[in-house]
Amino acid sequence: MSVQWKSPAIGLAPYGYPSGLSIARQTYPAGVMILRQGDASSAVYLLDRGIIKKVYGYDNGDEVILNFSGGGCAYGATAAAEIQVEEAVVTVTKCAVYVLSIGVFKELLTTDAEFRQRLYQALSRELYEQNQRLAQLRFGDARARLENLLWRFIGLLGLDAKQANLKLQLPIQQYEIAAYIDTDPTYVSKLMRRLQNDEVIRRDKGWLIIPEPQRLRHLPDALAPVQDWHCTSAISGLQQCNDKSAAVSVR
Repeated sequence: MSVQWKSPAIGLAPYGYPSGLSIARQTYPAGVMILRQGDASSAVYLLDRGIIKKVYGYDNGDEVILNFSGGGCAYGATAAAEIQVEEAVVTVTKCAVYVLSIGVFKELLTTDAEFRQRLYQALSRELYEQNQRLAQLRFGDARARLENLLWRFIGLLGLDAKQANLKLQLPIQQYEIAAYIDTDPTYVSKLMRRLQNDEVIRRDKGWLIIPEPQRLRHLPDALAPVQDWHCTSAISGLQQCNDKSAAVSVR
């Protein structure tokens, strides 16, 4: 279950704000790099729906996938402090994103306590997930990391983890699995065969059939997300307009 960034501001023009402040909802297909590592972002992004990955690239061309995140995560907030983007953000599935200009983001941080609370919770959950990942890399073996990744995507895709013979179709490629669990694609294939031999998974026409999904779980789930997102006090003077007239200040 994910945070829902619900707000009366979405779809509203920034009436009452100085010129240049904007907020809008954008959709992106899978495979789009929303933020490029090293760039200076002009906006803050709140993921409403979909899955993104954060990727860190080294000077030698190697890349590591830092995390896969679903609806409710926030990224690009370092732009408010004029800090360059530390990792790339790429859509894994079709995504709906709320795009806040830096001015709106700073205004909401200053004037809307509920917005701050939701943001702190989103960032705390991300830190919790990163600590889990570090623990996996330090103490878990590659098979446990793979099983946890499958478990994570069950949650990210909104599937019922209590359902027997659950059908799971991963939206990522084998090289991405390898990059995330810190191994190579050949070994991922071996691990998948072991899971099949141990009847943890079955394969059927591109689907993974998981008889008992709970067997994949090795670490506690992420912190329970907030159910609703509201930021009302800072935008109480705004007037509604349609999506076509909602400007986005993004370069």
